[in-house]
This record gives sequence, structure tokens and C-alpha cells, in this order.
Amino acid sequence: MNQTSRVCAVICFATCMAAILLFGKAARANTPALEWDPNPEPTVVGYNVYCGTRSGTYTIVVDVGPQTQLPLTNLIAAVTYYFAVTAYDADRLESPFSDEVWFTPRVDGMNAAQLPFTLSIEMNAPVLRFSARAGQHCWIVGSPDLQRWEQVYDVNVADDRIIEFTETNAQQPQHFYRVIGTP
Repeated sequence: MNQTSRVCAVICFATCMAAILLFGKAARANTPALEWDPNPEPTVVGYNVYCGTRSGTYTIVVDVGPQTQLPLTNLIAAVTYYFAVTAYDADRLESPFSDEVWFTPRVDGMNAAQLPFTLSIEMNAPVLRFSARAGQHCWIVGSPDLQRWEQVYDVNVADDRIIEFTETNAQQPQHFYRVIGTP
């Protein structure tokens, strides 16, 4: 699979006219982008892109106007984001949400790096320990399936030290963790 390949998912607006939602690479900046085919209804004047870190719960709305692409910037590495798109008309009446798609920005080693950690079970709860440097921003992500990752801890480190985090909300019988930090 080459860098220009795209993963597709079908979306449908109020008229049930199918469009294609794509994750691709923005041609110039090598930035991942969310793309979709325009809605063919003549009354559509723009699109809203909804984003959140939990499926079906969108905390960010971006009005992209008539554009059918949104570069995915300022996302936290290793955290899964969920997206849905709506079309709207001149009266700002919105279509129902498209099908949801998700994307997890990779840990690239330049803006974020995976940090070594130890994991132990203490009083039936997972405890993660890792070394952090002064000025470093660190976060822990957890996943039940190694595919979709949720941020479970976040810290800005004031001085060199060992960080200890106890996961009190792990509800799955199996849970995976990654510790990420700014280089």
C-alpha cells in the first residue's frame, strides 16, 4: 500500500445520496486529511465536521463552508479521534450525521515518542510507572483492542521524576497501555 492510498467509508446525508469519506494525505504538507464527496443537493452551501475522542460524543465542530476536506492538525498522537460530517443549507438546517470514521495519529518520534514504563497490579488495579523530564508533556493512552486508544492520563512535568499512575477506571478484563511524551 503506498502513501497515497486511502481508507474509505460511505456516508449518507438527509437525501440519502451517498458520498465517500476518505482519510488521505493533503498533497502539499503530508498532513492527514478528512475528505468527502460533495452532496449533490443544490441547496447545500456548507459542511460541519464533528470531532471527539469518544465514539458518538463530539466536542469540536468545525464549519468548513463549501470545502470537502479538512486537514487533521493539532491532534494528540496515539489518541483516537472520531469524526462525522453534516451538510447544511442557507438557513443553517443540518442533515443527519454521516457514518462515523475514526483516526489515530501516529507517534512519529519527532513531536511525540513512546516512553518505556513498568506495569504492575496492585490492589487489583494496574499501576504504570515511567521516568519524565522537567518540561516534558506526557500522557497515557489505553485500549481494549490495540486499535482505538483513549487518553486516560495527562501531565505536564515540572521536574525530573518518576510518574506513577493507577488506573481506576479500567473496565475491560484486558486492557493495553502506551505512555507517550514530548521528546
